[in-house]
Amino acid sequence: MIKPLSGYVLIEPLDDEELTASGLALPERAKEKPAKGKVIKCGEKYTNFSSTFQTPFVDCPVKDNDVVVFHRWSGQDVKDGQKEYKLVKFSDLMGVYE
Repeated sequence: MIKPLSGYVLIEPLDDEELTASGLALPERAKEKPAKGKVIKCGEKYTNFSSTFQTPFVDCPVKDNDVVVFHRWSGQDVKDGQKEYKLVKFSDLMGVYE
């Protein structure tokens, strides 16, 4: 299993295949909307030295098994065996499904 370093989240992308009105599947590159995925593992907090806040530490904003929305073109694709994951920075996460 891949362990994300501080400031990163390991995400398992979820398929969100879309169909046109005529039933054709849109290819991934034709979509411009954000991507959705399940958080597998969250890295530790990281130190933001450029922070003007009292504490320069940034905690992971999500927890394991959360379903999140992130920028489609962000992160790095990685493979662990047959499974494909995405390593995404904390700052590229846009929301959490509740």
